[in-house]
Amino acid sequence: MIEPVAPILRVKVLEIIRCLYEHYPRPKEFLLLYRIPEVLRRLLETQGRGADAVHQEAQRLLTAFQINVLF
Repeated sequence: MIEPVAPILRVKVLEIIRCLYEHYPRPKEFLLLYRIPEVLRRLLETQGRGADAVHQEAQRLLTAFQINVLF
């Protein structure tokens, strides 16, 4: 059985996604190519220990990405 990933690791992965997004030559393409909003929405559905930190970071990224897509 696969063990769930620790919340701190999920938060670190989200930070890496943010860094990749900020440095990608075409950020909107990055979002679509790797289905980042879909992944973030799934992370927002996670429950359990440390989920609050994951939810906060995922929500921040999702909001930032939505703002960028609008402009």
